[in-house]
Amino acid sequence: MTEDERISILKWIGDVEHDFVGLKEKRLHLDLDKADLTIPDAIWKIKQRIVQRENLHGYEKEPVYGDFVGIVLPGGSFIPHTDPNRGDFIHARFNVFLQLPRKGGRVYYAGKLIDSVEGCYTLCRSGLDIHWGEKNEDTLHRVSLSFGFLIPRAILNKMYVTIPSNDSEYTPYTCLQG
Repeated sequence: MTEDERISILKWIGDVEHDFVGLKEKRLHLDLDKADLTIPDAIWKIKQRIVQRENLHGYEKEPVYGDFVGIVLPGGSFIPHTDPNRGDFIHARFNVFLQLPRKGGRVYYAGKLIDSVEGCYTLCRSGLDIHWGEKNEDTLHRVSLSFGFLIPRAILNKMYVTIPSNDSEYTPYTCLQG
């Protein structure tokens, strides 16, 4: 994504933060609905670039959590968990990092630290891998877009970067171009 897109989306989020739903562990959540014309078009363009790059055409949007903006406030975190699957389809999320705290707030998938980069995204096999976020120890919010899909396991496994079991960090992120 371009820096202008990232900054404009963060500004919009700041303007509508009062509309977010409060969650446990000092987190905020806002569902993204394509029918809501107040949502910046840049968000849907970013999703479309991910769909193109990852060849997600024809895969169903994940129906429970869908697409959303997630915020982890200072002092917030999220506990280890997996998300629900549906039959042979695995819940997968493409998480776009808009703003990252300078201290804490790091994210783990399958026990491995994600090397998060602002303006980039990563694939989380959220229906298979336990994932969590450590406590945000900064004054900055951790802000992400999260786009959910139901993907057959065999296809998802081909998309996923294999994590060597002896590595403590990995970097399966992809930066989006405008």
